[in-house]
Amino acid sequence: MAELSSNGLHEGTLNYEIGDAALKNEKNFEIDLSARYATAAFALEAAMFRDHFDDYIYLAPTTEQMQGFRVYRFLQTEANLRGMEASLDWIPPAIAWLDFRSNFSKVIGKRADGGYLPLMPGDKWSNALKVTSRRTQPLRDSYLKLTVTKVFSQDHLAPTEKASPGYTLVDLAVGGNANLLGRPTDLNLVCRNLFSTVYYDHLSRLKPGSFNVPSIGFNNIGRNICLYIGFPFDLK
Repeated sequence: MAELSSNGLHEGTLNYEIGDAALKNEKNFEIDLSARYATAAFALEAAMFRDHFDDYIYLAPTTEQMQGFRVYRFLQTEANLRGMEASLDWIPPAIAWLDFRSNFSKVIGKRADGGYLPLMPGDKWSNALKVTSRRTQPLRDSYLKLTVTKVFSQDHLAPTEKASPGYTLVDLAVGGNANLLGRPTDLNLVCRNLFSTVYYDHLSRLKPGSFNVPSIGFNNIGRNICLYIGFPFDLK
């Protein structure tokens, strides 16, 4: 319904969206190829895909303004999306308390005329190192997990888009199981964006410059600390 009938300000993004009642149904043909190799120590996996779309529907920023807000229009075109994802999971048998995981993903979207589609994510590389302990005090099955995520700059742009710089985020998590009131309880303390890196995602429509005024816009969230407690209840 949004693609067909929108005609007004989207309060969540502060963009003026205009639909098209004449849009056709999307049709696509996809090819996937994946491979996996695993041993007791590690698992390596890679996958590639290619999608061809007829009447691909996408939301595109324009140079228009309506009521002081940037206009986005729902458009349609033949398009091709291709990408890949690769991951590595390594648990050394000699040090089973250590777990390392790495993942890389990439997607490229182009119109039939060769131009790039808007609002495509940048390449992403994430690495996580997890250390676990079997000790029973003060927590059982406790762990410490460090995650470093690198998002590369996005400069494969549609004509109306602006490039987004890359950024690196560091997350830290610690947790385990405790016995509270005679019940097993999960305790997890998670800090996302540990160093409060100033950044914005390419897909954000609130990012600086999104309103055609460089001084207006919002970065993504800074340091965020959360405590998760999983406590079981019996309801009879």
